[in-house]
Amino acid sequence: MKPADNIYKLIKKLQVEPSADVDRKVHNRITKALEKWKKTKSAYTQPNFWRMIIKSKITKIATAAVLMLVVVLLINFLDKSVTPAYSLEQTIQANNTLRYLHTKYFHGERNDLAKECWLEFDESGRTKNLRINWSAVYGSEVVVWNENETKIWNAKNNFLNIFNDEIYTFRVHEMKESDDPKLIVEQLHDQDAKGLVKIEIDESGNKKDPIVVTVTYLPDSPKYGSRKVLFVDRSTYLTTRMELYVLKEGKYTYLGVIKYFDSNVPIDEKMFSLADEVPKDARLIDIRAQDIGLAQGDLADEEIAVKVVQEFIEALITKDYTRAGLICGELLPSKVEKSWGRLKIIRLISVDKPVQPEKTSRMLPRRLQVPCTIEIEKDGRIIQHSRSFSACTVIGKRQNWQIGGSN
Repeated sequence: MKPADNIYKLIKKLQVEPSADVDRKVHNRITKALEKWKKTKSAYTQPNFWRMIIKSKITKIATAAVLMLVVVLLINFLDKSVTPAYSLEQTIQANNTLRYLHTKYFHGERNDLAKECWLEFDESGRTKNLRINWSAVYGSEVVVWNENETKIWNAKNNFLNIFNDEIYTFRVHEMKESDDPKLIVEQLHDQDAKGLVKIEIDESGNKKDPIVVTVTYLPDSPKYGSRKVLFVDRSTYLTTRMELYVLKEGKYTYLGVIKYFDSNVPIDEKMFSLADEVPKDARLIDIRAQDIGLAQGDLADEEIAVKVVQEFIEALITKDYTRAGLICGELLPSKVEKSWGRLKIIRLISVDKPVQPEKTSRMLPRRLQVPCTIEIEKDGRIIQHSRSFSACTVIGKRQNWQIGGSN
């Protein structure tokens, strides 16, 4: 094998990681070599010296090897220096351009479609329009929100609810956070600065593969036991999907995945309107124009909760289902009779002190559980029956209280 081939193979195997230290050492060696050459340059003035170097085969090979080494080092250094490592800041900047977003959430091992969401943002990044299509497992409802007005279309029961409610608007923004990649990434960035999460970034050598960002919530985080895996497009730095995991028995178990489609593709305005979807015979419940529940007035929460339960039970005893419907938010007397008529109440024996439910949220109406003892007829016998009624503020009319309600 020729000496040049040996040198070429050695250079090919050479791997140098560019760094400030390597840069400094290379410059130092070049400087020392130049100084040494200046001190000995008089020895190189002999007439035949350069002729000997030019004619020397070994010198030619060595010179070629050095040139090849310099080229390899420069290519290696430049290739790595012009491609900066990915950071969450790049996705945050890319997300600032988002105006439209279409997402789908697939739940569980079978990846069943749970909901589909369309979002439109204003220039400041706040939600302008929102639509959520819930799957049959979650009630098959369609929620459309526009500038504080909410419409909920329930095809199964053929009714449309319309209301304005600041608390529900806040709830909408809270729901949006689970779908909005902009908020998700910004929160992760802040949590990383506070030491609440561990972030691992994997950039594949294949430029076609997405950047994989694994986020594990640490023990000090309120979300400890959760993990998110984000897949980021290399060309746009936008999130294309996010997998969700939860810690069970020392192992992270897959929960589902949010997939992001059509980023920045304008959404038809009709998507944020139900005008062409709701049948003409649908029951319209415009809470803004309905007198639902009982006005609280100067009563304390506990006092109005007791009053609501007492008047509702009295309406059921007298079979005044119209009155009972106004108190429980169901405006069809036939629906009230079907739901409550089977509970044949004879009289109200006692009402105990209202209690706060274990689970509360600022996104939900104020709610109290009111324990009662009532006398009912069952199988031809009169018996005492203990049960708890729920009383809460009316969504869209927080100054009123009603029976039950899931909002």
